[in-house]
Amino acid sequence: MVSQTMPKVRRLSELLESGVPLIAMSFGDKAGDEEVRQLHDRGLDVAEIRIDTFLYSDADYVVGQVRRFSSLPSIATIRTERERGHWTGPDDERLELFKAVIPEVHGIDIELSSTSIVEDVVAAAKATGKVVIISN
Repeated sequence: MVSQTMPKVRRLSELLESGVPLIAMSFGDKAGDEEVRQLHDRGLDVAEIRIDTFLYSDADYVVGQVRRFSSLPSIATIRTERERGHWTGPDDERLELFKAVIPEVHGIDIELSSTSIVEDVVAAAKATGKVVIISN
């Protein structure tokens, strides 16, 4: 696993408050642990986990994949097709996936146009002290 070779993870909020530009990269479930470790060694600060690109969308699988990034500050997002993503399922399933991964990540990114779930996702993230990014 990636976490075996990386130092203790700083909180995403600490990194954001530092005022230093951060390097982020998007990952799906096909990213290899060695690839992630090498990118971290080269300066990667934040992993954006694109759950909408995962091969499977059941919660156990998604949470397991997200945990692979536990040694990096991470942001989870699930973009719909209209948000330039790949999610085609219903919003209630997307909401449940967000809720399932929030404990495993440092922040979430959700589109403002996700009107049916944005308030619930933001509330769930804020309740656990996670960083919230609302994109447009």
